Amino acid sequence: MVEIVTKLLYLTQDEKVEWYLEEPPDSLVIGSNAVYPLYFACEYKHINYAIYWIRFPQEIDEYNNTIWDEATEFIILGDNSEVLLRINDTVPVVVELMNTIRVQVADLDSILESFSESEDGE
Repeated sequence: MVEIVTKLLYLTQDEKVEWYLEEPPDSLVIGSNAVYPLYFACEYKHINYAIYWIRFPQEIDEYNNTIWDEATEFIILGDNSEVLLRINDTVPVVVELMNTIRVQVADLDSILESFSESEDGE
C-alpha cells in the first residue's frame, strides 16, 4: 500500500494526476461523528483514490469527557464508493501526499506568480 501512495505522490508532483476537492462519500459519513474538513479525490487508471483530513471525538475517561483528535488518511475506493483499503498518517508519505495535493489544488504557483506580476507592474 505504501508503494501506491508513493507512486501517486510522484505522479502528483509531476502533474500527471489531478486531485479535486469533494464531499466525502456516504460510506465514510453515515453513522460517524467525524468531520471531514478536507477531502480530495482522483481517478488514476480506472481506480478511485482519496485522501482526507478527519477530525473525530475520542472519549478520554469514564465520565464521557471527550477531546477532538485528527488524522490524515488515504483510501482506495470501490465502484460504489466503499472503502476497500485504508492507510493513515502514521506512514509519512501519506502526510507528504496530502501536503502536495493541497499545494496543487490551491494552485500555489499561480498565486506566487501573481505576486511577482504585481511587483513588476508597480
